[in-house]
Amino acid sequence: MADARTLIFAETYRQQLWIGEWDADNLQLLNERHFAKAGNGPRGPDGITFDTEENLFAAIFNEGQINVYAKDSELINTLTCPGSRPTSCAFDPTGRLGLVVTEAERGEIISYPNAGIGLPIYYG
Repeated sequence: MADARTLIFAETYRQQLWIGEWDADNLQLLNERHFAKAGNGPRGPDGITFDTEENLFAAIFNEGQINVYAKDSELINTLTCPGSRPTSCAFDPTGRLGLVVTEAERGEIISYPNAGIGLPIYYG
């Protein structure tokens, strides 16, 4: 997230997203807790990215969708993919392509130009 302290990560095979605070000085994750269930199995969330509103976009592998979660972990939208295996997702930094997703089943790169603008990558 934009605060450069909050870390969200995916546990793909258990269909879970987790959140915690990263302590860069001591290289440890603090206050780790469940953020959201993401998928129904046998696989789940893979690549994740944020928009400028700090909504989390999670590619749900084997379910053909990108789930969109608000900061409070509420599922607020779902984008459908043409294949069942979206993997990576990222926002085009130029803003022209919107959300860009790699889809492994069909071997495609998919663009969702109206999905929003990505949160800039933190370079600390």
